[in-house]
Amino acid sequence: IRDLQYELARVCKAHNDILRTYEAKLRQFGIPVVEIGFKPLESAVAGQQLGRGVAGLVTSPP
Repeated sequence: IRDLQYELARVCKAHNDILRTYEAKLRQFGIPVVEIGFKPLESAVAGQQLGRGVAGLVTSPP
């Protein structure tokens, strides 16, 4: 169970990091985020603090 919780937190972290990067690139090119036609959702694992750390969590598997 702990391995699955860790993996879920890691994937949610990666997803959220990608969203932030994508939105930053849109702003860099002067494109408002509202023009993409949908609202990206951030993912979170209820009750977990794992997945909110630095990006190294994404690139370093257990």
